[in-house]
Amino acid sequence: MPLIARIKILAGMDIAEKRRPQDGRILIKVSGKKMDMRVSTLPSIFGEKAVLRLLDQDNERIGIEKLGFEHDQAEKTETGDNSSPWNYPGHRSHGKRKINDPLFTP
Repeated sequence: MPLIARIKILAGMDIAEKRRPQDGRILIKVSGKKMDMRVSTLPSIFGEKAVLRLLDQDNERIGIEKLGFEHDQAEKTETGDNSSPWNYPGHRSHGKRKINDPLFTP
């Protein structure tokens, strides 16, 4: 069995679907730590491409202040101030942050 097919089975993904991107998840335990392995597959010219991301579930979440942003920038993000480039409507529905250069204005 090919490696990507095995990974897709472990992640609960459809192994027959090779023409559409898919996302899945595998929960594993390594050295007593809970790890979350996120799996993404993408179609490519040569078949499929898989991306695996390891996330430590025991790790604490990092706030925006710890990432080096100033207090007023963090405050605008939390309050939903639309004048901030971090909060245009496309970001709210998916919970993503798009970071561009400092001169970015929506």
